[in-house]
Amino acid sequence: MPGIGSVPIGSIGIGYAPLTTLAATPSSPLPDPRTGLSQTGRLINPLTKDYVMQSDGRLQGMPTVNQLVLIAVFNLDFSSLTEKGPNFANALRAIIQNGMAYLVTQKLVAIRQIVIQQPNADAGLALMNWTDLTTGQNQQTPVGAS
Repeated sequence: MPGIGSVPIGSIGIGYAPLTTLAATPSSPLPDPRTGLSQTGRLINPLTKDYVMQSDGRLQGMPTVNQLVLIAVFNLDFSSLTEKGPNFANALRAIIQNGMAYLVTQKLVAIRQIVIQQPNADAGLALMNWTDLTTGQNQQTPVGAS
């Protein structure tokens, strides 16, 4: 009987055990908080920028493209926005487009519209409407600049 060294294959009970059933609680890695199905990215809280944990200690999940968009938005550099003058909306729109350029070039995201709002003289808010090209789903992500 062929084998490894002096032990023939099949004579040792390695890998044999009784089948067990999984517990009733979902055990998928990075579960979607709504469906419990496994996702490909870690859910990021857009306010705290921290990963979101479930009550059982597992990380919650989110689609990869959504995660990449949030990371791109978190890394936007608004330091060139020194004045909230007449060019503010165009400058903010350009910063967002430049920050998202890699995802657009990689054909992961299509930006449909960037709506600029100025709630007061000291702040600006953009709502970026985009499409996840991997799923075809339309999304909206707020982008703040002050």
